[in-house]
Amino acid sequence: MTAEGAAGDQRCPLCLNPRFHARPHAFKECTHCEVAFAPEWTGQPEAARAALLAHAKGAALAEGLALNAAARRNLAFALARDAAGHVPVTLAAIARTAELAQFLHATEPVAGLFAERVVLVDAEQPPPVARNRVRVLAKPFDGDFAAQRNRLMAEIHTDWVLQLDTDESLTGESARTLVALVSEAERLGLAALGLPRRNRVDGVLSSLYPDIQYRLLHRDIRFAGRVHERPVVPFARTALALACPIDHALSRARVVARTAQYGAMAADAARPEDETALLQPMPARWRQFL
Repeated sequence: MTAEGAAGDQRCPLCLNPRFHARPHAFKECTHCEVAFAPEWTGQPEAARAALLAHAKGAALAEGLALNAAARRNLAFALARDAAGHVPVTLAAIARTAELAQFLHATEPVAGLFAERVVLVDAEQPPPVARNRVRVLAKPFDGDFAAQRNRLMAEIHTDWVLQLDTDESLTGESARTLVALVSEAERLGLAALGLPRRNRVDGVLSSLYPDIQYRLLHRDIRFAGRVHERPVVPFARTALALACPIDHALSRARVVARTAQYGAMAADAARPEDETALLQPMPARWRQFL
């Protein structure tokens, strides 16, 4: 067996992923953050999480927990940081023209943490925008999400960029930690950080988590895939920035509609299992971690 679903309501104590690889000595390894833990930790996720974060701060690793190189990278990016002295980061998005004003309004509270905001709209010409440190560009969307994101990447002036969708946002705390983590990413030679995404469907926190999105990127990175596009980057140059969740607001109607939309755009792109998970609320025992 290479991967298995959660037994009952089991999730990784660090990233809350419900899927695991079976490992020797009955250890289970998270398929996302790659933390492995022995059976005795299964029923005490709070204690396991506390032990892992204590190790990230310098304590000895508790017995029954195991970390490979990827897990150590991911654990290092699970701690909140202070944004003082951060490397400049651009906040960017691809958008429909009708979504532009709302995106700029939603990101205004965190705009001061970023060098500028850059939005690529689905249009022949960009609309006029009278805001400081905002650039609006235009490129008609031709059904290829990677091509749209790559055009946006080509217009970035800073070394690092955070790409959000127009229905995504981040708190001030996440934004401050995110821009602070870039200095550590550069020190380690990383080029992409994956962010956990909290999906809320009609305001209800969804069970689809961590729903990792690789959006904090060095500007040299490019995407591949017309639908469910992903950055092309060696795994060893990535980490999960678990301390920096982004928030995703959807309606039930949008969840159902996008399954059909993605399925029409590419074979096997519908992902009905994502729709099922999105429409299920996060169990109460795990909401405390989010």
